[in-house]
Amino acid sequence: MTYLPKDLVNEEPIFKEQVGDVIECTNRCVNDPLCNGITYDTDSNICSGTTKGRLRKDGNHLIAWEKSEKTLANIFKKTLIVGFASNSQIVDKNKIPQPSMNNEFTYSFGIIIRISFNLKILLAASRSAGH
Repeated sequence: MTYLPKDLVNEEPIFKEQVGDVIECTNRCVNDPLCNGITYDTDSNICSGTTKGRLRKDGNHLIAWEKSEKTLANIFKKTLIVGFASNSQIVDKNKIPQPSMNNEFTYSFGIIIRISFNLKILLAASRSAGH
């Protein structure tokens, strides 16, 4: 079995690298939010990860694995750290979830500041890191 891009002509795997075994290949995909499945070649130890793929019957030297919907839902952690606040708030760093992978994270927030004349200012910020 293989898990290759649905569009074999126009899409490339999101990663293709040599690994030690199929478990390492599967873990590589589990830890990558963009990866939905892998193909592992037992002859060459090449691991290919794909975002939008399809399981296909193929050679006996190929192993395929696909993420379950439950696994996909567990990748992204959404946490409300501070709700409505009428005064200054200091957030304990331990309340901020750690990224599932080093250098792969996004933090975002929104602030509404009310000033005189019922004027509202909406500030939004986002910080991302990645390859």
